[in-house]
Amino acid sequence: MIPRLLPLYRPSLRLLFQSRPILSRSLCSPLPKMSISYLESESGYNSAVASGEMIVVDCTAAWCGPCKMITPHYENMSKVYSGVKFYKLDIDSVPEVARKLNVRAVPTFVFFKGGRKVSEVQGANIRGVQKALEDISI
Repeated sequence: MIPRLLPLYRPSLRLLFQSRPILSRSLCSPLPKMSISYLESESGYNSAVASGEMIVVDCTAAWCGPCKMITPHYENMSKVYSGVKFYKLDIDSVPEVARKLNVRAVPTFVFFKGGRKVSEVQGANIRGVQKALEDISI
């Protein structure tokens, strides 16, 4: 009896493997280049601030849930505000910079213009970050 059932399954397996691929070409296209840089040392932070450009530093942590929630919005803002440089700083990897910035909560967004700190937003407050970006972009 088993030999009779086996041929019934073969055509269905053949159809399964001959079906269209799961991923379409549009899903496989390269992603747009992110314009967020990672600050991995105090010297990297110092050179970013010393550049004199308008910059935003997202002080984050790998274990922070609100940080993960706001990351897609931060990435979108980095594409919209082309005149501003966006950075991420892991406070556990570079604690001396976190101390220097006086980070008391994560996420904390610190805004610099001309090498000076001009604003700070604590928490996953996307509207506050957008308002601060608009203020420093003027």
